[in-house]
Amino acid sequence: MRSIILLLTTATFLVACGPANRSRSAATVTREQFQEIQWIVGKWRGAEAGGAPFFESYSMLDDSTLGVASFSDSAFTNLAGIPSVISLRGGQVTNGSAIATEWDATSVRFDPDNAASNSYAWRKETADQWTARLFWKDKQGEARERIYFMTRIAE
Repeated sequence: MRSIILLLTTATFLVACGPANRSRSAATVTREQFQEIQWIVGKWRGAEAGGAPFFESYSMLDDSTLGVASFSDSAFTNLAGIPSVISLRGGQVTNGSAIATEWDATSVRFDPDNAASNSYAWRKETADQWTARLFWKDKQGEARERIYFMTRIAE
């Protein structure tokens, strides 16, 4: 799949065959803590090891909303899918199908909050690199993981 956003923020469509089974509690996040995710703001080139690249942009829409868009081209002109948001509301961070269960200045983990059955995590590696990990169980119940490497594109 070419877009991590399609994988991560529309998890309901990708693996909606299993019931929600969030075993972790929602993280409590303040507005100040939400601002610590500023490191993700910008344009990014992502890929699995040996995989085709995809392109994403992240922008702070306000002090409690992060906008996420995926593109099919490195010029960031052709949207791939519907842009989404990650929102802080009432001390919890959600993206519509998942809720943040871990939150700190360098990493975030989202677990299912409805019919989705996968989780994902972001981890800042450097100012210009981060990794995204997608976790799910296959049809046999075996734990699976996919890792995406994200590199900042200079503007």
